[in-house]
Amino acid sequence: MIHFPESTKVGLKIPKEKFYANMEMTADMKRRFINLIDHIIWQYKLSGTTLNVGKGSMVIEIDVFGVYLKIKDINTALFDFIEQNFPRHTLFILIYEEEAKLLVSYKEPITNRPGKFKILEKFQTSWMPMTQLELTIDGLNMDQVYESLVKQIGKIKVERENPLRIGQSILNQQTKEKLQKQILLLEKKMHNEKQFNIQLKISNEIKSLEKELTKIGK
Repeated sequence: MIHFPESTKVGLKIPKEKFYANMEMTADMKRRFINLIDHIIWQYKLSGTTLNVGKGSMVIEIDVFGVYLKIKDINTALFDFIEQNFPRHTLFILIYEEEAKLLVSYKEPITNRPGKFKILEKFQTSWMPMTQLELTIDGLNMDQVYESLVKQIGKIKVERENPLRIGQSILNQQTKEKLQKQILLLEKKMHNEKQFNIQLKISNEIKSLEKELTKIGK
């Protein structure tokens, strides 16, 4: 089980209606929220005060919610909407009977839109017995604590020789995957092309994309 410091414990049941009261949910979203979720427990409040760490420039507080589900195979897209509109950073522990999984979205504030966030990437563990869930608190400020939790859940490894903020690491990975897909498509196109001059043009395009890929790092 996850055991965060006693000072961070809340243990408060949150009425489902209050959870989404200030969000502009569609009627369909509200219906799914009610039908798929049994109840929600606000389990922990991670902040500079409760953890005795420094404030973050981006992260002020991380709320950890235990979400008790009525069915196991829930579409986690519903939580994307919550993350985009919830004013603080969150970590969800999805619970079904005796099993659980961790869900967190790495998000950053949208400029000039207070309380609104852009999700860069979503991470989740596989289902496992609740007793096997493990997370540790690590960091000297709330930004570092948040990034540490995301790394643990997403199993993200950052090279010590070239440490990047996790947000930049995610953006780099997304760009690399996009470039790799473009290269594969062009290679297939070149293979099927009969005209030499067009093959040469495609080859130059591939080389250009490979240079971009090299700059980011393979």
